[in-house]
Amino acid sequence: MSSRSVNPMAMAFKILEEYKDKVRDTLEGAGCTEELRNKILKDVYTTSGAYLSLNRAYKRHEETFVELCAQKRLHSSLTKMFPSFKKKNLYVHQVQAIDSILEKKTTIISTGTGSGKTESFLIPLLDHCLKTGGTSGIKAIILYPMNALASDQLRR
Repeated sequence: MSSRSVNPMAMAFKILEEYKDKVRDTLEGAGCTEELRNKILKDVYTTSGAYLSLNRAYKRHEETFVELCAQKRLHSSLTKMFPSFKKKNLYVHQVQAIDSILEKKTTIISTGTGSGKTESFLIPLLDHCLKTGGTSGIKAIILYPMNALASDQLRR
């Protein structure tokens, strides 16, 4: 039995390159232009659930969600609405987005899949709705561009 050590980064790059080669060959066989192949290969993923990523983990904010809600004077019901945040803190980029929205700034949230973009805008939006709940009228409108994404968010 070999006692060779494996470099996880080198292995990840090797797997990614092998996967890109297979995708490139498939696209070439399908008659795609080189320009189209290059565009597709910039964001390599599959719809079967496999996903290769070399991204670093997102940094967590030092304050707990309960502490954050208290410090920013967010509605107390939010901690009950997001029970998963009792076990883990929000990401730093989520807190930055929440701060920006609470300051009424136009905010663009652009970050990776599964990084909490929805919660980044939903927390201040729900805070507003909860605080103005006694008044009549529309409090917020959320528009999603895709049915699959909307279905995912509805489950949340």
